[in-house]
Amino acid sequence: CDRLGRALCLASRKGRRGQAAGIGSLGNKRAPSASALRITDLLDRGQNLVVMGLLALLRILPYRWRIPLGGWAMRAVIAPFAGYGQRVRANLALIWPDLPQAQVDAITRAVCDNAGRTLAELYSPKAFKALVADAPILGAGMAPILAAQAEGRGVIFVSGHFGNHDIARAVLASQGKPVAALYRPQQNPYFDRHFAATIRA
Repeated sequence: CDRLGRALCLASRKGRRGQAAGIGSLGNKRAPSASALRITDLLDRGQNLVVMGLLALLRILPYRWRIPLGGWAMRAVIAPFAGYGQRVRANLALIWPDLPQAQVDAITRAVCDNAGRTLAELYSPKAFKALVADAPILGAGMAPILAAQAEGRGVIFVSGHFGNHDIARAVLASQGKPVAALYRPQQNPYFDRHFAATIRA
């Protein structure tokens, strides 16, 4: 997990509702109970209210303060409430089981902080795009991309990255090279409503 904020990007709403209702293995499914759905809905609403409240407070601040405070809010407030740190630790245990605990703790904090910074940047689209518009694009792959654009051909980007995943898209768009993005709906449907609108801005 990195600055792209994958700590926020979970399973689909349908999948999570089933999990909350206690669906076990594929061979032993049972319908979610009404009470389980109500509990999940209340948790979704509560999580969204916390995030929206923090984002509203952050938008009051100047951009240079907003971004680091967004990282702190995710790391110290949202991540513990939503269980993001546990997910980061679980993923680290899968890919690096021998990692010393001190490093696990440090990476978990950094992942949550970076996710918060990314979220704050995405919810500040005008300032964010203006800040990165002149960022240089480096690397051997840029020439084929420009050649494809000149010939009217599309390009599919597949990339790992550090930092905000939307920087490359914002920079290319500022240079007249529009980039579409595949979007996986967020697990929380209440959060997803405004998040989806935000990333389209």
